[in-house]
Amino acid sequence: MQSPFEGTTFLVMWALFFLLMCGGLWAFFLWAIRSGQFEDQDRARYLPLESGIPKELDEQGALAPKSGRPQP
Repeated sequence: MQSPFEGTTFLVMWALFFLLMCGGLWAFFLWAIRSGQFEDQDRARYLPLESGIPKELDEQGALAPKSGRPQP
């Protein structure tokens, strides 16, 4: 009995896997275009520059010290 990892069976399995993954990526890309994921490019170019940490402001608009470690 021939193992599934020998000969053309292995090649066919990889080819089918490749086609399935390409189809999935294509479907995901079409969904992204139709749902407007690429619409706001002006905002998207600055997203990596934003800090993910929300800043707490006091009443005057200055940064409020966090509890725990004192601010210099």
